[in-house]
This record gives sequence, structure tokens and C-alpha cells, in this order.
Amino acid sequence: MFGVSLMRAFFEMYWRHLGCFSHHMNVELVYPRNGQLASPALVLYDNVPGGAGHVRRVANEGVLRDVLEASRVFLSSCECGTSCSGCLRNFRNQYWHDKMNRHLVLDFLNRVLG
Repeated sequence: MFGVSLMRAFFEMYWRHLGCFSHHMNVELVYPRNGQLASPALVLYDNVPGGAGHVRRVANEGVLRDVLEASRVFLSSCECGTSCSGCLRNFRNQYWHDKMNRHLVLDFLNRVLG
């Protein structure tokens, strides 16, 4: 599933790039409802009471492109088939392991980043 794979790659690189703990932030995939969204959206949010300011840092420091590029490098360096615990799989997304595909995310990132 493209959305879950993208969400995981995006999240992994965000917390690594920002130098914070992974449990201080989270990302959710929001699906269209009643035609309000044209396609699923990734929603990044601070996951601690009162917020940790990580999302604000992303917006203010403009690190989105850096994170997307880091995600592309990270996923392309893996030598697995479609996904593994080294790139996309973890305990929290175990229900999606058989549907995750790093190649779909790499194709997307290559189109977005050029």
C-alpha cells in the first residue's frame, strides 16, 4: 500500500533529520471524505502534551525537501525486495507489512524531487 509505505518513510526521516525521539511526533494518513480531499494527505503532529515544537520547526526551517531527499537516499540504500525492518517495517505497522513497498515510494519521490 503506497500510503502506508510513504507515511512510514516520511516519519522515519522526519524524526531522524530533526534529531528528536520518534515518540515525540507522529504522522497519520487521512483519507478523503465527502470529496473534501482529492487524495490522501499526510498529517504530521507533535505527540507530547503541549507539543514539542517539532512540527513548527519543520514549517519554519523549511526542511521538507531535505527530509524527502533523505527518505529517497534511505530507501534506495536498502537491498530488500519490497520492504523490511531495515527500511519500512516496525512493530507499530506490522498489520501492513505484506502491503508495504519501498519501490512505490521511491518512484513518487523521484517524480517529486526530479
